[in-house]
Amino acid sequence: MRGESFYSTEAVQGHMNDKSHCKLFTDGDAALEFADFYDFRSSYPDHGEGEDVVMSGELPAGKNLEYDDESMELILPSGARVGHRSLMRYYKQRFGLSRAVAVAKNKKAVGRVLQQYKALGWTSSTGAALARERDMQYLQRMKSKWMLKTGMSNNATKQMHFRMQVRF
Repeated sequence: MRGESFYSTEAVQGHMNDKSHCKLFTDGDAALEFADFYDFRSSYPDHGEGEDVVMSGELPAGKNLEYDDESMELILPSGARVGHRSLMRYYKQRFGLSRAVAVAKNKKAVGRVLQQYKALGWTSSTGAALARERDMQYLQRMKSKWMLKTGMSNNATKQMHFRMQVRF
């Protein structure tokens, strides 16, 4: 494996500063690419100190949020629930039992739908088609590995300084 592994943000930032990888191409429309991540207001000619917009703490009517202290969830107006980050390990858990129970309950309905599809002429993928698809995926994976290897070995122009990344 090529490249370095970093185990802290300080190490990454130090590496970027050492290699002079901390310049942004911000001329013209190229700044729009970074607008989501970087605040360019300080570079505006009409930017003044202390002119930041202060928002009131209230949401417009109909946009009220509810917070459930017991489950530590924020309930959005759409009804979706947003959980606390300290409980993320529980939200990431997936249990297969509930899905298996649902399929067992709906077995008759699934059978009826499959019969309708077969009546319309639908056939499921055969073993040969699945094998062909698997082979194509394997070939694509091998091709992408070969392209990466060739690109890495032929990368003779390792520029240390800034080059324009944006091409319009």
